[in-house]
Amino acid sequence: MLSCPKVTLIIPTLNRGEILCETLSYFFEQDYPNTEIIVVDQSDDFSAKVLEFFHQHSNLFKYIQLEKKSLPLARNVGLEHAEGDIIIFCDDDVIPTSEFITAHVVN
Repeated sequence: MLSCPKVTLIIPTLNRGEILCETLSYFFEQDYPNTEIIVVDQSDDFSAKVLEFFHQHSNLFKYIQLEKKSLPLARNVGLEHAEGDIIIFCDDDVIPTSEFITAHVVN
């Protein structure tokens, strides 16, 4: 791939911390080199396991917490913080292949 435009992956989530951690783990292993991940979280609270995961991987994604629960608002807040040339919205329970982002850029 000659050009690698920056891709922003926006993942809104609500009260699904452990599932989100699993999804993020897959996205951390993407083969595309120029990616930012933004999690827009509207959850009420987290388990210690989820908080530890967030702390251990905080350098790999941006985390934004919202009090108001609204999927369109979460997506728009993610867009406000996005730096990418290409935006991908993704659910918090996706199990992507390692080529997920590359496939979006190529197509």
